[in-house]
Amino acid sequence: IGGKDYEVTLNFVDDDEAQFVVNGQQTRKKKDGDTDKLSDGTTVGVTDVLYQDYAGGIDSATFFV
Repeated sequence: IGGKDYEVTLNFVDDDEAQFVVNGQQTRKKKDGDTDKLSDGTTVGVTDVLYQDYAGGIDSATFFV
């Protein structure tokens, strides 16, 4: 984005929240529609959380930077 690379890792997910690590900075836990600002002013948001609480279930989150 604007010549800057972002490394994003899904750090935590449950039935309604997700948390990321972006370029080494941990975000707060966010629900669908929540946003968070990084120390450099970049906004990170969550648009969808998918959590299947059973063996082999899918845990994922859709986000934007």
